[in-house]
Amino acid sequence: MQTQPPTILLLGIDQRSDESGPTRSDSMILLGSQAEANGAALLSIPRDLWVNIPGVGDQRINTALFYGYNPDDPGAGPRLAMRTVQQ
Repeated sequence: MQTQPPTILLLGIDQRSDESGPTRSDSMILLGSQAEANGAALLSIPRDLWVNIPGVGDQRINTALFYGYNPDDPGAGPRLAMRTVQQ
């Protein structure tokens, strides 16, 4: 059985030290490994790209992290960002 190589979404956060609460992702880079070629590929996603964010609707992709914010679940924002990129 062949397994899919890992794909990682790197998020650069736009949050200043005097801010708290939800934030946007300033940069998004998709990292895909290419095991058969012993390499990797990077895809930079423009932060102002308009997409459909699941459960939110049409917004700029960098707001997925913001809309997914949940103070009781620190992984909620990144998970929504990942779901948005996946679709």
